[in-house]
Amino acid sequence: MAPQGVAIEIHGMADTSSRMNLKKLMEQFGEVIGCHIGNRGVDKPVVRFPSQECAEIAIAALKNQQVWLDGVVLGGDWQKAAPAPEPEAALLTSRDLLSKRAAKAGAEGEEEAGIERKVVAGTKTGDERIEAAAADVEGVEVDERGKAPGECL
Repeated sequence: MAPQGVAIEIHGMADTSSRMNLKKLMEQFGEVIGCHIGNRGVDKPVVRFPSQECAEIAIAALKNQQVWLDGVVLGGDWQKAAPAPEPEAALLTSRDLLSKRAAKAGAEGEEEAGIERKVVAGTKTGDERIEAAAADVEGVEVDERGKAPGECL
């Protein structure tokens, strides 16, 4: 969890500047309780101060272009709340992906793609399985469950 305090986003920091140099530089305005750079070119560096007073002094200096690091003038502003990230595709299950695909395609899309939707014998009402039209492929036999021999359940 991030430390409590008042956070400032730093703008214009060089890719070659280090987190420790940024922290030491910003300590001239008061104690720094957190300094995070993140992924360069993607995230904005963030410096945290324990009090609003220290942060306001730092913001004033940054906005007046009085803060230099490694030959570059830094800027800054109050940190804005970041929107919640979208779930990564790697964290989605196959069920999530199939439900998104089915919702997107709709019934007409399934027909165009050659996919049949049918109720498998012996299942509860509404328990449907989507399966490829295996009957169109020569030499493929399917059992009463709609599975080819050796196919996983």
